[in-house]
Amino acid sequence: MARERTHLRFRIEPQLQKQLEEARKKSGRTLTAEITERLKQSFSGADLHAELAAMRAGMMEEIRRELNDLRMDLLQRGEGEPK
Repeated sequence: MARERTHLRFRIEPQLQKQLEEARKKSGRTLTAEITERLKQSFSGADLHAELAAMRAGMMEEIRRELNDLRMDLLQRGEGEPK
C-alpha cells in the first residue's frame, strides 16, 4: 500500500538547494527523502530541546536545594553568617 503524499512547491535559495543536493548524494536518498528526513529531525529536535530544558530546570532546582542545605549546615556549625 502506497503512503499518501502531498505535493508542495516552495522557493529556496540556490546555496541551500546545493547543500541539500550534496547531502542527498552522500546519504543516497532522493531529494524529497532528504528534505523530508531533515524536516522530521527538526521537529524531533524541538521535542528534545523542550525535554532538555525541563531536565535543566529540575537540575537547577536540585542544586538550589543542595546549596541551601549546605548553607544551613555551615550556619549550624557557626562557620557562616546569613547574608
